[in-house]
Amino acid sequence: MARRSADRGADGAGEAAAALSRRAWRPIAGAALLMLAAANVGFGLLFRRTAESTGDFEVVLVWCRAWLDGADVYAPSLPSVDYPPNALVLLAPLALLALPHAIALWSWLHVALSAAIAVLSAGFVRSRAHALLFGAAVLAMPPFRIPLQFSVLSFAAALAGFAGADRYPRLAGVSIGLSLIKPQIGGPALLWALAARRWQTAGYALATPAVLCAAYIARAMRPPVTVVSEWLQALVRTQNRADLPAGETSLQPLLAFTGLAPVTLQATVALLLAAGLLVIRRRRDRDFDLRFLAAASLLSLLAFRHLSYDLLLAIPALAFCLSHTTRAVRALGVLAMAIMIASPPSVWRHLMEPRGLASMLDPLAAGGYRMAGLALFLVVVFGPRSGQGGRI
Repeated sequence: MARRSADRGADGAGEAAAALSRRAWRPIAGAALLMLAAANVGFGLLFRRTAESTGDFEVVLVWCRAWLDGADVYAPSLPSVDYPPNALVLLAPLALLALPHAIALWSWLHVALSAAIAVLSAGFVRSRAHALLFGAAVLAMPPFRIPLQFSVLSFAAALAGFAGADRYPRLAGVSIGLSLIKPQIGGPALLWALAARRWQTAGYALATPAVLCAAYIARAMRPPVTVVSEWLQALVRTQNRADLPAGETSLQPLLAFTGLAPVTLQATVALLLAAGLLVIRRRRDRDFDLRFLAAASLLSLLAFRHLSYDLLLAIPALAFCLSHTTRAVRALGVLAMAIMIASPPSVWRHLMEPRGLASMLDPLAAGGYRMAGLALFLVVVFGPRSGQGGRI
């Protein structure tokens, strides 16, 4: 009896020591992640004025100015424009500013939207201590050091719509609708609203870009069917360009041996991965909402052409894994987030290749994001229930 009591006392002391150890490292880890997040965002703001980093931003403003001048920017005689009409209308006010002022304004918006995404993402995590760690880790990811891209606006609007759908279904729908300025970013939230039968939210989400497209059509004075058809043709032309670099997350390069056009390969991958969404919808467990959004976001990341600033789409899946009750799932989430923060393709391209290091490791570095994304997709679709409800 005395020996059992001693054993229980020893076990209790061991558990207490482990708990104390966990509490001790959290402030250290939190401080380190906050410093890394601040350095990540700050790095992007400091180096945002190079020609390479402002090029995409300037091009979009040129498209917006052309529309404001009454042109139909999707006409075949003009350079291909891959942003949809609703995006050009929403972003048109930026085109009224001088370029330096537009860059300065968007840089401030980038910081505000980054903070909003971090806060909303932290809401996925139930534990307050872990929520702070996750929010800081999110800001250490590549998208937040690339300020002159519009993905951060699209994703922030999509995430806000997902988070607010219970209390504010109409506003949530409008928010998701605004996120469709980049359909490959906001589309997963719309798919979630439809799969979850949030009909009011889905209705407002579809109506919002429709209103913006109507404004585009009224200014360009072109038939709606013509505008949509010309945009889709321009989109296909852009994605099928031979000189267009392959995305850093898409599975498309793995299927290049088939000789099919890039758009055909992207559509094929999307259809194959869509089976995972059907599995989740049929399963419809307590994790459904977060699980479905995570899988739909990863479908976009793996099927379509994305660069590192679109790794935003991995955030719902990372949150799902890191807040899971199964240790193995949490471990995968930690590993995947570490890969994305470490940015293997960027490190290899900027540090290793210029030094002539062994090219045999190039495929591993180049495929880091897509391997992490595919592992996350498989766990989100087929992984065990977490028993935590799956909502923000």
